Amino acid sequence: MKFTLSTSGHFYPQADRRKELEEIGFTFNPSDYKDFTIEGSPEIEINSLEELIQFANKFGEIIVGDGSIEIYNDYRE
Repeated sequence: MKFTLSTSGHFYPQADRRKELEEIGFTFNPSDYKDFTIEGSPEIEINSLEELIQFANKFGEIIVGDGSIEIYNDYRE
């Protein structure tokens, strides 16, 4: 099943956090307000519960919705 990815965070000044998210298709643009803003909504194919658990183990807490996965890595209202 394909899932559209997003993150709770919008700003990523730390290079290591950007690099990890770039591995799954996110891109970042320099920002006048803070260092880097996240761009895009990449898709990922997950076909089993085991794959979903592996994804969560690598990226931390996630919120799964109808066709979407949010990486819960920052404050969320």
